[in-house]
Amino acid sequence: AVAISDRFTNEEAYVMKKLAHTMGARTLCFNNVASGVEKVLGLDSSPNTMDELLSTDVILVFGYVMENNPVIQIKLKQAAENGAKVYYGNEKVDLPGQFFMPTILTDITPDNPIFDQEMFGPVASVYKVNSEEEAIALANNSSYGLGNTVFGEPEHAARVAAKIETGMSWINSGWASLPELPFGGVKNSGYGRELSELGFNAFVNEHLVFEPKR
Repeated sequence: AVAISDRFTNEEAYVMKKLAHTMGARTLCFNNVASGVEKVLGLDSSPNTMDELLSTDVILVFGYVMENNPVIQIKLKQAAENGAKVYYGNEKVDLPGQFFMPTILTDITPDNPIFDQEMFGPVASVYKVNSEEEAIALANNSSYGLGNTVFGEPEHAARVAAKIETGMSWINSGWASLPELPFGGVKNSGYGRELSELGFNAFVNEHLVFEPKR
């Protein structure tokens, strides 16, 4: 999943924190199911720094089952060895139970092994870009395409979302799965849709009866 913002004002920072809260709650509720933002893109001119975005304890309380998950640990190690910076997290969680600490990575280049991988854990990759066009190009530079969220003025955000190569786009909201909405992706994120009328039709055998006109 990709989240793009054209600005990180105080209101945007609040939205990002609420999104993080939603991600954490869903991860906990669904146990081992990984659900969260893989990449967060923001313009370099954004007024809020990463420190300001993290100026809350909400991100500190999230956990992910399976402490020291070997798959995630291996990917984080590969990322760091190839130049990525662990900006936050990747530490042991001193709490009862099994948890994996939420982690934020920055300085990820396209040749980094994790650039085009899904982490399947509470790990977010944060990128800074210099323009909207660069953000769209970076978002589309992936072999995956399940869903994305675009933050900004609704009409503008919708125009940006239409250019993102995913199966689903949300505007100013964390994405979710609802019975009335078709769920599915493109590229290596699959094909076809489940849920909604499109999902029902996937289980129907179409029968063409045709009489040519003479």
